[in-house]
Amino acid sequence: MSKTILVTGGARSGKSAIAEARALSLAPRAIYIATAEPGDGEMAARIKAHQDRRGKEWRTHAEPLDLTGALAATDGQGPRLVDCLTLWLTNLMLGGRDWQAAGRALVAALSDQADPVILVTNEVGAGIVPDNALAREFSVADLSPDFKVNGSSVVRAAAPLTPEEQKAQTEARAAWQGRCRPAVVEDRDGMRRTQYADANCDLSKFNTAGNQ
Repeated sequence: MSKTILVTGGARSGKSAIAEARALSLAPRAIYIATAEPGDGEMAARIKAHQDRRGKEWRTHAEPLDLTGALAATDGQGPRLVDCLTLWLTNLMLGGRDWQAAGRALVAALSDQADPVILVTNEVGAGIVPDNALAREFSVADLSPDFKVNGSSVVRAAAPLTPEEQKAQTEARAAWQGRCRPAVVEDRDGMRRTQYADANCDLSKFNTAGNQ
């Protein structure tokens, strides 16, 4: 059975950067299975930021729905990074798909993989009860046994970072600081805030994960 790693944390906690470093610590090249769709300008910008961060070591396989098919199509070609399960579940629910069956199929497929799979997901359900039916269903779905990626083959990366990951985070932080040049400024009301030289700075490129 191949190694499966689950990388989890809050939004913009640095999950993707850590998962990318973990994948490339397993092999010099890896496959990025992307589940996001550019539904609006903000999401399109986030997708582009992730693409710009990745180098020639990565080959992208875009698949918003058929995750088991994407794993089958790429197995035997090196480590796979699935980013992320949260958006995949969202796509299934908004598309009216059977997410319970999809979750069971994913868990079954993971045990059959020859190459490692790293899965990224968001922490869900730690806040207040959502105020709409779809959000409540999502919270229940993300905690469902049909969707959980668990078992003896899964390592929860909540981790101290490996030396390679620490180096990647340090380099990303230095590059971000050089480009964005953050500075604390005081506005007219005497409130202090952080201002960046580049308004498009992506904090997720260097944030330390509480876990990804």
